[in-house]
Formats: sequence, structure tokens, C-alpha cells
Amino acid sequence: GGPVGVWRNELTGPGANWLRVNLDTSARPGLAPDGFQSVVRIRAGEMRHLQVIDGATNHCSSGELGAHFGLGGIETLDAVRVEWRDGTSTTLSNVPANQILTIRAPFHPADFNGDDTLDANDLAAFIAAFLASDASADLDGDGLYALSDLLTWVRWYLDL
Repeated sequence: GGPVGVWRNELTGPGANWLRVNLDTSARPGLAPDGFQSVVRIRAGEMRHLQVIDGATNHCSSGELGAHFGLGGIETLDAVRVEWRDGTSTTLSNVPANQILTIRAPFHPADFNGDDTLDANDLAAFIAAFLASDASADLDGDGLYALSDLLTWVRWYLDL
């Protein structure tokens, strides 16, 4: 125990980069509010970190439902990946630091372009990202762009 305290980061300038991630699950009724129990992973080069959205509960209290990452000198993340509790994922690539980012769970995991409809445009968007080796096309999170990613998208699409 000890006295209660509040810490505030007053660092500025090089080496003080950060990213705050909030999750919005309002479009997907099967997911817990605010992405509770989802995993947020970040990657920049060889640096990798993860946080579970769990409210950091303590005795008679809880923390906010979001993830905060201190990035030091990193200005752009290669990927920010959310692993939703239903086994699906959302990945953003080339994410700039020093922002509050809200990642919205699509109404359906195969809605790759985020327009709230399932159609050929989702397949086209996925294939374009896949051919460009964009991190958003790595659906199984193994760091590779392989047939398994395409099969994952097809499985999601067929699971209407």
C-alpha cells in the first residue's frame, strides 16, 4: 500500500511518441461493448507489443477500456491488429503515432472494405491488399501473406 497518486506524462519531442487505441463494437452485436477482452497488437520492425482490453480491474475500481502504447522514437507502426473475441481480426497498416485511434469492428468479419455490405468489392479490396503485402491481408496473424489468409476470408464470407 501507499498513498494514492496520479501520474501524468509530460514528455514532448523526439522519443515521446504514443498511440491510444479505442475499440467500437457497436456494429457487431455478438462482440462485447468497447471490445472487452479483445487483444490489440502493435508492430514496428522487430518491436512488438500487445494489450488485452480488460479494464485493468483492481479492488473496487477499474481502468478505462482502451490500450495505450508508449512508442519512444517510433513515428509509424507497421501494423495495429485487433483480435476480436469471436476469433476474427482487423489490421491497419502504416499507422502514424501520436493519435487516438478508434478501430471499429465491421458488421461482418468479411466486410473487408468497411462499407457495411458483403459483396464483390470486399473480395477485390482483400485481393488488392493481399497482392500489395499489406498487413491488413494477414488474416491469421502469422506475418505471412499466404493461401491460408485467402481461405480465412472465404470462410468468413461463407459464414453469413
